[in-house]
Amino acid sequence: AFLHWLTGIPVTQTVLDVGQMMNAATLLAVFALAVRLTGSNVAGMWAALIVGFYNTLPAFLTFWGRNPFVTSHVVLAAVLIVWMAAIETERRDWRLIALAAIVSAGLALCHYQTTILAAPMILVYLLAIRLHSPPGAILATMGRVVAIGAGAGLLILPWLLNVSSGHLDRNVAHLTGPATVARQMIEAMLPAVAPLFLKGPVVGAAIGGVLLAGRQRLWRALLPAGWTLAMLATVMPHVIGLPGTGLVDGAFIAMTFYLMAAPLAGMTLAAVCTALERVASRLTFVSIAALIIVSAWGVGWQRNLVSDYMRMVTPADVQAMAWVREHTPPDARFVVNSYPIYSGDMIAGIDAGWWMPFFARRQTNVPPMTYGSELAADPQYAAEIHALARDLRRRPLTDLRGVLVDLTLPETIERLRTAGYTYVYSGAQPIAGPGGIPAPDRIDTARLRTSPHFRLVYNHDGVEIFELVTQ
Repeated sequence: AFLHWLTGIPVTQTVLDVGQMMNAATLLAVFALAVRLTGSNVAGMWAALIVGFYNTLPAFLTFWGRNPFVTSHVVLAAVLIVWMAAIETERRDWRLIALAAIVSAGLALCHYQTTILAAPMILVYLLAIRLHSPPGAILATMGRVVAIGAGAGLLILPWLLNVSSGHLDRNVAHLTGPATVARQMIEAMLPAVAPLFLKGPVVGAAIGGVLLAGRQRLWRALLPAGWTLAMLATVMPHVIGLPGTGLVDGAFIAMTFYLMAAPLAGMTLAAVCTALERVASRLTFVSIAALIIVSAWGVGWQRNLVSDYMRMVTPADVQAMAWVREHTPPDARFVVNSYPIYSGDMIAGIDAGWWMPFFARRQTNVPPMTYGSELAADPQYAAEIHALARDLRRRPLTDLRGVLVDLTLPETIERLRTAGYTYVYSGAQPIAGPGGIPAPDRIDTARLRTSPHFRLVYNHDGVEIFELVTQ
């Protein structure tokens, strides 16, 4: 929204642009974090190279459209760096304390699960610095911690009040319910880390970094190992007898591992570079060549990172949206393809129809996902959305089996007319496949074609638009 306001670039394009900007920013964030932890610019360079050009994540998060998640990683790195700077200065620096409060508040406003992770990570850091500080520094450290926490709390207070009036607490309660916790206790064991979340060589290099840091007694360089254990405890608190299983998903933690592994792996590669220089200074070119080759290779494979079936809006859909703007009234309401998610607590779009409010300025039956957490102007808004979805698919939203939705039934037609829907939009392709939805609901357009109650008004390159004939 900010980039759109600043530049005038359409929102639909800025969503993609900002996602890639944040993806690129992870290189700078990891570089800065690695340098802070290891004290080596070379280690920071290799860490950035691993994140930006070699490891599958974070680039692969574009496949899932997790732009806020990637953004939160950039901010998390800033939070850790600024907290260390604010805590470790000999004299209290209020500018650093204020900066730490600002970036901490920014993280809280960015992604709540990453914020949950940041708390135990900072706690691990505070415990580590306690072991390496004189006893008299405890009060000074705690004073800075309280000041940073209070400042961040004041900054996010307006948003906390807003969120508290919504449904995020209900969603969290559902995630930590008895049935969910029972499932999490079985499934919270993290998925196979390699090669999607961390490639094998990165894991090996990170282990090497832990050994090097331990041998050289570099306690800051060991922090990522402690942070990883803290994250595991956060996602599986039942292992140590604490409640809260379900607040943070196991796969979510796995998606964050690269942020911890890269500085350690960078430390190992920096040690290799140092060893090569000791053998012969002319062998330095080996490191430079490796840097160039890996970078070029990384650019190549990332170009095809997002498979075609995960692209909701195709050129055919963009063309269809233009037709909608020109040939339908501004108050026209569209039924689009949808599918229940989060055990039926919400529904989400599965093709370009979900984007119609942006591209065509027309209302649909599937709102943005934030409707499941935020308070609507109409308290019954979400209930009405879900009631219509149940009526159309003729199954409970908790039944996640894919349905071929028949809109030609007499009761369904009457339901649509009562709700004010006059058009049906079926996009060029659903996001059905690995990493997407295996078998989503789909409107049965073959039945619409043969029904006297619907008229096909647009049919091009897989996009079909039907008008509900006036009674």
